[in-house]
Amino acid sequence: MNTLYQHLAGESLNDALARLEAEIKARPADADLRAAFVQFLTLSGNWTRALTQLKSWLALKPQAKPTVTLLEQSIQGELQRAQVMAGQARPAMPETQWPWLTTLAAALSEEGERAQALRLEALEQAQATPGQITLENEETQAFDWLMDGDARLGPVCETIVNGRYFWLPFNAIAEFRFRSLRAYRQRRGARLGLRLAEVWRQPHSRRPFADRHTQNLEPGQRAEKHFGAVHPP
Repeated sequence: MNTLYQHLAGESLNDALARLEAEIKARPADADLRAAFVQFLTLSGNWTRALTQLKSWLALKPQAKPTVTLLEQSIQGELQRAQVMAGQARPAMPETQWPWLTTLAAALSEEGERAQALRLEALEQAQATPGQITLENEETQAFDWLMDGDARLGPVCETIVNGRYFWLPFNAIAEFRFRSLRAYRQRRGARLGLRLAEVWRQPHSRRPFADRHTQNLEPGQRAEKHFGAVHPP
């Protein structure tokens, strides 16, 4: 199967989608084309159509069931995320341990000055998260704080676990392990390794959020992180 980068071939996302759709009409039994189409639909945020195309891909290639299941769970999480960001739902989150998460989530249901006031209140309660970055060449750099590039999230890490959309404070996470940039070029939604600083139980959950300290998680739609006051070694 070609990578997404190869399928894109210098085109815009909309042009690539139109071309793939035409190719699928000409070769409806080509499972690889259907797989690429699904992943481009997710890149464009067309979650509902992507779910429909996943069923077609699975019918053409039953052995793709594990990947289809993973993508279905990721899409379900993205649909939940859209509701959360629209202020229509709440993310799953360890709010008992970090009450400021509730305040930050409440800001999504407000507008203007009220939303800003709630975000500032949450940020005042949140702890800074210092740490260290290890680059691919094993060079390390220290930082004083870590924030998401989306101001609505701040010190929150978005994760999708088994189809559920979670908020985790960065200071609940001991370690991230990212794949190389090449893995992200090959397909959307490459996994990351995440080790929690501690294990807790999610209220109303049949099992702990993390029954092991290390989880493989789907990153949220916006993976940009801001590192504050990076200090060279």
